[in-house]
Amino acid sequence: MKGHNGLDIVPKDRKDCRIYSLFEGILIAKYSHKLYGNRIVIWNPKTKLIEYHNHLESFNFDIKVNDKLEVRTLLGVMGNTGKVFGAHNHLAFAKSDDSGNRINRDNGYFGYINPLPILEG
Repeated sequence: MKGHNGLDIVPKDRKDCRIYSLFEGILIAKYSHKLYGNRIVIWNPKTKLIEYHNHLESFNFDIKVNDKLEVRTLLGVMGNTGKVFGAHNHLAFAKSDDSGNRINRDNGYFGYINPLPILEG
């Protein structure tokens, strides 16, 4: 994660560019961000983990903020919105407080944490 606050994921064949939730949780945000483009934010109150998917070309309009999402809920399609150099999913994670707010913002990565231990776990 040195110099980067997440993991950039690009499919090998670029045929299936759909993005799915990795964990269950509550959809707490779905919006367009200047840097991250179209962004989906999911919070799991049990694990206090926030899951971010960024640069989506389009959203799944069937899911709404405050919806409870299951693992592998379709979130949208990979894209290159925001400040990017090509289509990808910038996947990021952060720990939260009991209300779903990102914590440890002074860790050098604005509270984001290394995603590899989470994905390998």
